[in-house]
Amino acid sequence: MIWRPSGVAGDWRYGANPRRKSGLFCERQASDCGLAAGAAAVYLSLSPTVFRELVREGVMPRPRLVRRRKIWDVGELDQAFGNLPRDGGDADEAEANSWADYE
Repeated sequence: MIWRPSGVAGDWRYGANPRRKSGLFCERQASDCGLAAGAAAVYLSLSPTVFRELVREGVMPRPRLVRRRKIWDVGELDQAFGNLPRDGGDADEAEANSWADYE
């Protein structure tokens, strides 16, 4: 089962050609999946321009190389996305320390 973006952010379709430049390189269920730059941007709900800027700034991971092809590891993208700051501060820290006054 192959998934790829249809060209609209967040719109994933089944049965696409996995060799297309905008598509995924492996089955979507696989843990070690690689995405082309455009698909990685769609995966993170970003424009390709913002995604490239974040890669240049070191916020998003650099791609892996398969011959001359640049491929982003989905696991690394997930980890980098999880490291982004939250709106209004980090809720996890506030929840973790919410009972600190009662100890």
